[in-house]
Amino acid sequence: MIGYGAGTFVGSFFSCYPIAASVSRSSVQDSAGGRSQVRAGKGGLATLVSASLVLIVILFIGPLFENLPNCALSAIIMVALRSMFLQVLELKSLFKTSPWDFAIWVFTFLCVVILHVDMGLVAGILFSFFTVVVRSQATKVNTLERLSELDEYRPISIYTKTEPHPRIRIIAYNSPLYYANSELFLKHVHTETGVKPEKMRKVLKKLMTLNDPLHSNKKKMHDSKIVEMETVTPVAPVTSVSAQTGRPSSGHGEATSNGGDHARSGGMMGHRASIIGPLPNLDPRPFLYLIIDCTAFTFIDPVGIKILKQLIEDYKTIGISTYLGGVR
Repeated sequence: MIGYGAGTFVGSFFSCYPIAASVSRSSVQDSAGGRSQVRAGKGGLATLVSASLVLIVILFIGPLFENLPNCALSAIIMVALRSMFLQVLELKSLFKTSPWDFAIWVFTFLCVVILHVDMGLVAGILFSFFTVVVRSQATKVNTLERLSELDEYRPISIYTKTEPHPRIRIIAYNSPLYYANSELFLKHVHTETGVKPEKMRKVLKKLMTLNDPLHSNKKKMHDSKIVEMETVTPVAPVTSVSAQTGRPSSGHGEATSNGGDHARSGGMMGHRASIIGPLPNLDPRPFLYLIIDCTAFTFIDPVGIKILKQLIEDYKTIGISTYLGGVR
């Protein structure tokens, strides 16, 4: 009793909840119009009045209840707790509003019935903490795009009339970033953007290895063409045409033959150039800039900071710049 009294007295200076408060008396006080531990519905001292009545019952009226059966006393308690038991009817609306709160209510109720009040309440508190961790891990990443009519960015999973930017990708994560969901955050970003840095590095490396031999072949063919042009003997200009045959002289025939060879060589070069040309312009990356919307990051721990640094470095290795927006 001394411990309860000391705890309640000290806790009153720090807005603490009362120690060992009675659920039944609190329900009766609420049904009688009490709004707090000090004020009642009409301004009276609710707690002082209820405590005075309990004291009078213990000192003077207690002997009158001595022969009263326990079932009658339990009926009085059930009537006092009637409004609390009627909360079962609110489970349907609670499930529609928040399935997590519904699960906490049902779990705590069953634990109190099976394990007793103290153990049931402790189990309910631990379960509520567990749901917080699970809810943070169940958060999904949303891709934001600009609305066609407004200069605002909204999730593409909800809004259909959006305009994607060809080189910018905006990602929003509606949850704090900490140790419990940091790895899932990294996985969700890779899935939502469609770019995994490890696989993209392999693709870029393979593209570079394919590009290098083609560029070297093109250079060799260009050098051989220059050498061929330098070694060809000069061709005399056409000065006369035979009147009998109407054909050009022998010098013109040599020029035609050489010109055909050069045309065939030029056609081959054009064919090779058509293969080599587009390769330097190929870019398998769907975007070059990644923006992470951090407006929903209510807090972030060292593990979350480490994951963000890893994300930025991974995308930097494949030429994608990462920016943080809405940082608090």
